[in-house]
Amino acid sequence: GASWENLTRARIFEPLNMYSGGFGPPGLDGSSRENQPYGHQLSFGKPKPIRHDNPEVMGPAGTVHCSIIDWAKVAIAHLRGERQGAKLLLPATYRDLHTPPPRTDYAGGWVVVDRPWAGGRALNHAGSNTMWYAVVWLAPERDFGVLVVTNMGGGPTAKACDEAVGSLLNRYREAFAGA
Repeated sequence: GASWENLTRARIFEPLNMYSGGFGPPGLDGSSRENQPYGHQLSFGKPKPIRHDNPEVMGPAGTVHCSIIDWAKVAIAHLRGERQGAKLLLPATYRDLHTPPPRTDYAGGWVVVDRPWAGGRALNHAGSNTMWYAVVWLAPERDFGVLVVTNMGGGPTAKACDEAVGSLLNRYREAFAGA
């Protein structure tokens, strides 16, 4: 009987202490609009600020906003979710969300692939609401993750974020090569 927004607040934002979490464009939920980033889209080859979000009916598919620090809290919940003491869900539930059906690599919103830098299994999720873009890579075996975001969707954004992830992973490999 509760709205998805109220359930998200009660079952995700509050338990993870996600103080910046909200719905729709940042700044519309009472925080100062001047201090919040606008999303952008390419218009005639130039970034154009967008002051709205997708229609509310699309909310569960991408109208949540939060700071990168709060998004990292969600990533950490998934990174460590399959261990004892997991936050939000039972370890078995995280295992189900992170295990693709046979002969596929997609599970519960995650692309699941083996990567040497991850020490085995890596979880990847990326997405855009056409005005922001975000990508996360998690390595549960190494207790390590990379999150990259930008306030522009479309155009060269996904490629630029993937290049940033690649640079961060190279730095990670270099830092721990001798360890």
